[in-house]
Amino acid sequence: MRRHAKAPTAGLTKRLGKSKPALLLCVVAASVAALALVVGSASGATTRFLVEAFGSSAQPTFPADRGMAYDQGSEELYVIDSTENELRRFNADGSASSFGALGSNAIDGAGTGDETPQEGLSFSFNDEREQIAIDESGEASDGNLYLTQAGSDVVDIFNPEGEYLGQLSESTEGGEFGEPCGVAVDGEGTVYVGDRGDDLIHVFDPAAAVPVNGDSAAESIATLSNPCSLAAGTGATAGFLFANQSSGSAHKLDAATGEVKYEIATSVNTLSVDPGTGHVFIAKSCCSSSAVEEYDASGAAEASLVSSFKPGFPA
Repeated sequence: MRRHAKAPTAGLTKRLGKSKPALLLCVVAASVAALALVVGSASGATTRFLVEAFGSSAQPTFPADRGMAYDQGSEELYVIDSTENELRRFNADGSASSFGALGSNAIDGAGTGDETPQEGLSFSFNDEREQIAIDESGEASDGNLYLTQAGSDVVDIFNPEGEYLGQLSESTEGGEFGEPCGVAVDGEGTVYVGDRGDDLIHVFDPAAAVPVNGDSAAESIATLSNPCSLAAGTGATAGFLFANQSSGSAHKLDAATGEVKYEIATSVNTLSVDPGTGHVFIAKSCCSSSAVEEYDASGAAEASLVSSFKPGFPA
């Protein structure tokens, strides 16, 4: 049975002297040269998942990770491994967390139970279009996994057991997706798909456990050009959507109207939002240095959580 996220408690973890709420997802997949994830536990311990061959032997290593998502309820980490063209799942201690229907911790889209119409997942070593979203709404669609891929123009859907459920491929307003470039799910189970090919964010309100194309809203969000990495607000950020413009600026949008509430003019690889405080964490990476920047609920800069460091080695 899935556990749902609790409100932030007094249990804090500190990273570079900055206090953060329990179970805080700080950043997802900055790059293969960056600190990938910092998760604080209620006990105050910190679990760090590192790329390349760094970290303890108990931690998973990913030569080419291209996206990550943290399930606040089950405390599991999902990782896109572009080397193996797999979506892999791990417990917070780094051990493998097997999908019940597959007998392993990897979805490849080509086996019994998880096979997609494309007969396999298709990822790229260096492409921002790849993103994972987890439905933690508590609605009929709770637990669904949504996946965008560089080698596909659809959003694949899987259940928590690893079984393939279906696809999203078009919306009422935009027709067939042009170039899906990110996906997010809010606290009500509403699915948002960034489409940089059509300059739209498609919106789907599932009528059943598995959303279908017919669940799309009459109008898509057309505020941004090249919308890519997405994060949907929950808790303190309910009703808002966060999106970047294909390695460009980050924006906070009213999820109902598309109105821009603020813009963070910085180069964004990917972003994440803290449901407790509404703070946004932005991962930036170039060449041999990377950084994770924090912005408050108004879009004002708070801190740089991770400064420049050598590939795979946190400062």
